[in-house]
Amino acid sequence: MRMAHVLSTVSVLGAAAPLHAQTVPAEPPPRETRCILDGWTNNRFGEDIPVREHPDASAPVVGRLPVTPERAENAYGDRIYSVRMDIVGFSGGWLCIDHASDGYNATPPGGARQIPSASGWIPADGVRFQVQSAHGYDAPSLAGRKILDLADDWVTDLGAIERVLACSGSWVLVDLRLTHRRIGDRLIELGNEQQTIRRAWFRDVCGNEETTCQTPPNGGGD
Repeated sequence: MRMAHVLSTVSVLGAAAPLHAQTVPAEPPPRETRCILDGWTNNRFGEDIPVREHPDASAPVVGRLPVTPERAENAYGDRIYSVRMDIVGFSGGWLCIDHASDGYNATPPGGARQIPSASGWIPADGVRFQVQSAHGYDAPSLAGRKILDLADDWVTDLGAIERVLACSGSWVLVDLRLTHRRIGDRLIELGNEQQTIRRAWFRDVCGNEETTCQTPPNGGGD
């Protein structure tokens, strides 16, 4: 299968005010891109995520990625982990994935669910990851305009990804809901009426659902 587009975009919400008014929002790439990311299934998707042969809702389904209910356990009382995958491309609202695995559930024997082995396309919002960065840009490049600065906090600390929109290289474009604000050394949870959503591109994406990545995949630290 020809990998046509890679979508890599990240957007965050943070306690710090944006550096610039976001009059022109960060946008997904207008053409296919390649991505170098990994992540896990968006388990709030509502149903198993269809993997399609092409980035089109009418394309044949080559398999499905099971979603994992929060705090789900197997018959032995062990946690059931999310399906993980590499994210290798983006095209028009779709992510190309490869090497999907349920290997974290392989013990006890028979615990791993059936996962499609072929690469394919899923809706961009079918994935989740952590963003270990404080800075959001209007384009997937450090040469872009910085539109969000969370000071010493990461996106992961102050917000939750509302929607994944795209990816490009090691960058992601997301809508992020700001759920917390830092006051001194304390994180304060915001009420629903105080929460806001911002869109930006970020790098330093971590595909580990359980803990942070010791070294950002692209060596960024932004």
